[in-house]
Amino acid sequence: MNWLNVVGEDAATKSRHEQSAFNGGGIAMQPASSLRDTDIALPVGTSPSLPASTVAFTNPYNVDAMVYVTGGTVTAVAVNGTATGLTSGAFRVSAGATITLTYSVAPTWKWFGGD
Repeated sequence: MNWLNVVGEDAATKSRHEQSAFNGGGIAMQPASSLRDTDIALPVGTSPSLPASTVAFTNPYNVDAMVYVTGGTVTAVAVNGTATGLTSGAFRVSAGATITLTYSVAPTWKWFGGD
């Protein structure tokens, strides 16, 4: 069971919003007025290179990140050394924490952060 938090900005009003979903459930949108400009540290489309299978990768950003893993042939995903029991989906990786993917065919991962 995971919460998914994605922070965005309305281009028209310049107001920030946070989307939250629980295990793929409905998405609620609400203002995230407590956010500061420095809370968003991952530019849109920025994702680090995927390391070799079984190599732990440390979140190098100063914010927690949501890492979306799709495709490939993945047999395990661990966050901070703890097996998740999942092979794809969204994983929260805290600033300074690690994510490790075990795979035989490289998947794709996308990183988003700032919540």
